[in-house]
Amino acid sequence: MNMYTQSLPRGMSGLGMLFFLILILFFIFLFDMAYIFASERCIDKGIVECVLEIVESDDAEEQSGGVTATGSISGEYAGENHTVTVSLTFPLEGGAVSGSFSGDCDGSIKGSYAGGDTGAISGTAKGSCGFVFPASGSFSGTVNASNKTVPLTGSGSAAGFTKEGSLTLTY
Repeated sequence: MNMYTQSLPRGMSGLGMLFFLILILFFIFLFDMAYIFASERCIDKGIVECVLEIVESDDAEEQSGGVTATGSISGEYAGENHTVTVSLTFPLEGGAVSGSFSGDCDGSIKGSYAGGDTGAISGTAKGSCGFVFPASGSFSGTVNASNKTVPLTGSGSAAGFTKEGSLTLTY
């Protein structure tokens, strides 16, 4: 038997193994995206309640009679400047807070507002940075209705890093 007639060992070829690895990475990516989507949509709900709400909901609920306060967070990370714009909508008499953040990170915000001048406001945020890294945060503060400002303090995390700070929104 010469060296040219030897048979190859049975098993998966290198190309087959590469395809299998790419397929596994694809499913990991899909799972990550599903996790980010579900956590952003269902900030304050359990998984079963969340899935039922996503299946049954037609459109996003719109708040009426509220105000929208906006502001931006800027900072340097890994030698680059990053900006996220925050928007909160809440009724001046108090109630549910909804909102979003967008820019280098995107997501949803939910919380509550006690109402009145200098009423307490707080909430949580979930979303993603760079399309694949889950991001989350929490905030608390007061609504100064006479100055039309919302000074907040909070913390946020993404890609294993956590940052604390303050922000003043205006409406």
